[in-house]
Amino acid sequence: MRVKSSKAFKQNSPFRLFKTKQYFRKNRFSVIFVLGIPKMSNLKRATALKKSASRIWKNSVRVLAPSLQAVAVRPVSFRKKGVVRKQPGNVNSMAEESIFSHTGAVDPEEQIRKGYDFSALSLSAEELVKICVEMLWKPLSDVIANDETEHQRLLLKNLIEDVMYKYTATSYHNFTHAVDVTQMMYTVLTQYFNGRVLPHEFFFLLFSCLCHDMDHPGLTIDFLHRNGLLLEFETLEDYHIEETKTIIRSHPLFRTYFDEELTNELISFSAKAINATKMSTYQTIEEEIASLNEHDGFLSVEHYYLLMKISDLANVVRPFKDAKAWTKKLTTEFRSEGIMKDESSLSSENLMVMRESRMFAQKKAGREVKALGIAQLGQGTVQFVNDIVKPLADLIKVIDQTFFIDYTQRLENNLSQWMDQFL
Repeated sequence: MRVKSSKAFKQNSPFRLFKTKQYFRKNRFSVIFVLGIPKMSNLKRATALKKSASRIWKNSVRVLAPSLQAVAVRPVSFRKKGVVRKQPGNVNSMAEESIFSHTGAVDPEEQIRKGYDFSALSLSAEELVKICVEMLWKPLSDVIANDETEHQRLLLKNLIEDVMYKYTATSYHNFTHAVDVTQMMYTVLTQYFNGRVLPHEFFFLLFSCLCHDMDHPGLTIDFLHRNGLLLEFETLEDYHIEETKTIIRSHPLFRTYFDEELTNELISFSAKAINATKMSTYQTIEEEIASLNEHDGFLSVEHYYLLMKISDLANVVRPFKDAKAWTKKLTTEFRSEGIMKDESSLSSENLMVMRESRMFAQKKAGREVKALGIAQLGQGTVQFVNDIVKPLADLIKVIDQTFFIDYTQRLENNLSQWMDQFL
């Protein structure tokens, strides 16, 4: 309504002051309470109250900023005449701020061709989405009839954005990590096993990598179970599998271009591939790989499990600057859970509240990790590489000797740099 006079304004004033009270519970997070709605009496007073309300709102947003970081403003998808479009939205809303500065437009194909030197940490969320579209488009187009290329690419981009928004703002198990793992799988398949993977399984592997940690809460399953959360899932991998199944069943790309048989095959394949990323599956994978005799020809399911495991540990063979940054992020995530264990007020039986608490604990853990010396970070990394990664790398010899040589050289190079810095 347009106000023509102060008298009309007095009678029809829409302004109300929401008095707010902000308080912290052991530095946890802020809550706003609405205490009253006093009426306006005149134009002058209403204007003053409007300014006051504006100041209160700005202060509230500033106080609540840590909590708001976990909230993504998701563009709304809608269909019209067979085309999926998106309303304008902030594609970077779920991305962490890049720890490495970069300028200018990024060429997705150039980034993909970097192979082991790919740096997901230096890219924005929008750039990561473009890179994923480039990686997944070729194998997808080999599976479905690509007579509607523009529409299909738009659907693929929409799918990847949907997956991105399912990831939370954890320090390590986030969308950036998912793209890092996906690019490693792409590098391995194209450099060493070109022609040895069926087209649909190529797409299945990349998609499984992209979804393998979807909606990861940044906490272990044991901690969540102790607080009464996700009790219906035995492991976090089971939770990721269920989230992946949901997006496969619901997304227009699969409902439009995949028949029921291919959809069920993707669900079954992705479940087994994601399950292979569990740390406890190493011995099983070792036994299955050791029982295989073939060294060429099409890769078997057992080989795929090994490649999933190797790709999930991509950070240990990235350039040392990135490898060190990934180590700090993983250490931060582990320490944030320790902080939550020590401070009982940060625990909750509500998953949303638990994620808010984790954001607070994660910031505190980040400050602790920043104060750590390279020796403390390096010792744990060296032990992990020797106990877990090297035995897995030895299994690579069963499928490709060149892959084994390239991978172990990168691994040993980073290992020696860790040793040089803390010895």
